[in-house]
Parts: sequence; C-alpha cells; structure tokens
Amino acid sequence: MNEATQIDMFARVEAPAAAPAPKLTRQDKARRAYAATSEAWKAAVYKFAVETFLPEHSEFLFEELTIAYRRASVSGKLPETVEPRGFAGLQARLVKEGLIEKTDQFRYRSNSSPSRVYRRIK
Repeated sequence: MNEATQIDMFARVEAPAAAPAPKLTRQDKARRAYAATSEAWKAAVYKFAVETFLPEHSEFLFEELTIAYRRASVSGKLPETVEPRGFAGLQARLVKEGLIEKTDQFRYRSNSSPSRVYRRIK
C-alpha cells in the first residue's frame, strides 16, 4: 500500500451527537408511571378510592388518599404500591371520570409544601 491509500486504524472519530431527549411534562410522567403499574394494583387502588376513601372524605389532599391506601395495604389484602408516582394517574382518572374536582384551596402536605385540595363530586 502506498501512503495515500493507507488507513489510520487508531484515528479518533467523533460520534454523532445524539438528539436531546424530549422534556416530559408532569402529565406525561404521571401517565408513564400509571402505565407502569400492574392492572391488579390499578383495580385495587381505584376500588379503594371509590368505595372506601371517597365516601368518608368530602375534601382532601390527594396525599391523604395515598397514605390511607398504603396503610390499608399493610394488611396484605391489597397490592403494595411499587410505583408511588402511579397515584398521579389515579388522580387524573378520578378527575376525568368526574368523581373529584380541584378546589381553589391549598393545605400543607406532610413535607410542608402546599398542595391543592380536592373535593368529592359524587
């Protein structure tokens, strides 16, 4: 081989730049987390919300529902929560089905951050 056709096997080659990952909205993250949960968990948490929690609470923080479900699941009769962010998908489902609605009120969560109060509709 002459010098013009010789290949430098040790030359550094820059990898093509990867496209940046799309920025996910809170709604997208909630949908993904809810989709990642099992069908058994979705059914159990929905049933718990509709049949047990909502009849006893006219206004509440959504955190209160998640805490109540976690306490109830300790008994072993309900599936444990594997993906905590899955509750955001439940929240969206309950709003979409017209079972709860957002109010203009806020209360402080257990971590001292303000959170919207929800109201039972049906």
